[in-house]
Amino acid sequence: MRVMMLTHTFPSPANPTFGVWALRQAAAIARAGVDLRVIRFTPWFPPGVRTLPWFRRVAECPRSHRFEGIEVQYLKWPLYPAGLPKWQSNANPWLQAEISYAFVQRSLMRQVEALKPDVIYAHHTWVSGYVAFRLNQLMGIPYVITDHAVREIEDCATFRARRTFFQEVQGHAARMVDVAQPMQKIRRSIFRDVESVVIHNGADTIPDEMRRVPRPADIRDRLVISCVASWVPLKGISKLVEAFSVAAEKFPNAILRLVGDGPERPRIMAAVRASPARQMIHALGSLPHQRALQEMCWSDIFAMISKGEAFGGVFTEAMMAGLPLIWPLDCGHNDVLVDGVNGIRVPPWDVPSTAAALQNLLGDADLRRKTGLVNRELAEKSLTWDATAQNMLAIFRDVLR
Repeated sequence: MRVMMLTHTFPSPANPTFGVWALRQAAAIARAGVDLRVIRFTPWFPPGVRTLPWFRRVAECPRSHRFEGIEVQYLKWPLYPAGLPKWQSNANPWLQAEISYAFVQRSLMRQVEALKPDVIYAHHTWVSGYVAFRLNQLMGIPYVITDHAVREIEDCATFRARRTFFQEVQGHAARMVDVAQPMQKIRRSIFRDVESVVIHNGADTIPDEMRRVPRPADIRDRLVISCVASWVPLKGISKLVEAFSVAAEKFPNAILRLVGDGPERPRIMAAVRASPARQMIHALGSLPHQRALQEMCWSDIFAMISKGEAFGGVFTEAMMAGLPLIWPLDCGHNDVLVDGVNGIRVPPWDVPSTAAALQNLLGDADLRRKTGLVNRELAEKSLTWDATAQNMLAIFRDVLR
């Protein structure tokens, strides 16, 4: 079976930490015996802008690259998922989608002719789903879409043009996939005639040798709380810093290790500087994926209290590392997690509840150990990318039948 994956979230040689989850899923689908090619759409910038540091990291993509034997083609187009362009496309996606598709159509058609895919698999209705829709109209290739962001669907209830856009693209899809039941319920409340199935995101198992690597000397005898996330507003990292500052009053041996970077850096670092526990907070910046996993293996607790988390793979990775969780009550992981069994569930961004949860887990080593073992067993049994790939493969086969 030949599958073409369309995505705007995938690593590149210049930005290897961006969209690692998409690479892990692609690798699992390829391991399942699929002839897979990835097309990643990336913003195009004029020459003068490309030299600026942030733009350089985004813009510096080769035409192609191989990750773990998977061929990735990078197609540049004038679509920018940030600032005013993002706001405009959020309300009315049609114009940017049509312009961007026209920009890449010729290069894209060469890739389609070379692979001759049986199925197109798109990440997100907007924007890769639209490209799959256009290819379907032109060549009749069936397509499957997985959405990964709750907000992208919720906004269809607010903006009429966005709703008609999603209705058109979804209406021609062979299958729609949601990564969690809350997302599926929101989709059904807005698009009553659109059927979808739920397939959770996964994570790769963590080898025993990584778990056995000794902690560095500076954290060897500390109680370590880790948070690995993109530093964007919805993640609420500054709120986690505030909660830790409260919890640290009773646990002076605790430290908070923050892995990540992004546009919220000024706010987060201001919160760290203002914290009475600032000496106990380590902002490590963006790390390679394996290094971030190692940080989890060196931790005692994983905490993230984001808003609108669809099914964040980082929670599953923390489970693979054998950690108890502190997670938000609106998170898609509530499909599989139970408060008091897998850790402690808190309202998103809620500082008092998060501080209390941290103190609860910091003060009970036996609870941390038992909860971590439960989480690791659950993740390794049913939340691997290989299991997810088999579910996707079943959908692709059903579509072809």
